[in-house]
Amino acid sequence: MYLIDPKFNMALVQMTNRCNITCRHCYVSSHPRGAFGLTRTRLFALVDELEQLGIDRLALSGGEPLSRIEDCLETLTHAQGRLTMLLLTNAMLITERVAKRLVDLNPVIRVSLDGASAETHDRMRGPGSFIRTMRGIERLLSAGFNPERLEFFSTLITDTVDDMHRILALAEGFGITHMKVEPVSRTGRAVDTWGTMTGTQDDPDTRLYRQNFNVTEIEGPEHIWRVADIADTAFR
Repeated sequence: MYLIDPKFNMALVQMTNRCNITCRHCYVSSHPRGAFGLTRTRLFALVDELEQLGIDRLALSGGEPLSRIEDCLETLTHAQGRLTMLLLTNAMLITERVAKRLVDLNPVIRVSLDGASAETHDRMRGPGSFIRTMRGIERLLSAGFNPERLEFFSTLITDTVDDMHRILALAEGFGITHMKVEPVSRTGRAVDTWGTMTGTQDDPDTRLYRQNFNVTEIEGPEHIWRVADIADTAFR
């Protein structure tokens, strides 16, 4: 028997631990030779089970879900019209063909972007990552994907917090109106890079982040962005 908190309506499904890149801050230590993960049959069954449990939102993650392109797309197809769909991706594997499929499926797509240039983004995700992510976004938009269904997901370290306004400018240029922003979560590979959390003591690695986002609004080049805190205990 499953017991579900009535306030809980979203499931984050990590379908694979494979990823096309090896990020310094990956909280699940995914990499190109990571575990294959859930089979397509199990993913389809999981969608059915979530619907039966009254879960109405599915976030498909990894690793990189598009490292298993057909399994990812077919799972989104299986969930279409039944669950609200969110795809978490680095967008680097979005080809013109994949972009057209995603236009038809119309999920919310949350693209990982940790800096507004190769100089900052590639420090976290490896050489060439920024330009390939930009190409993936451009392919989506060229195929007719609605930019209001696009989001950025930025993990900011002390050295890149000041890049936030440039990321906002990039978002506005693409027509993106929603973002999720976090400091590094010290689990997985990030433990090797940033060390472990210090319990309830002040954490110097996230101090500047917390100072900058202890506000209700951030001014972008063209718009005022409202800051809303999400009580996500896994990433405090």
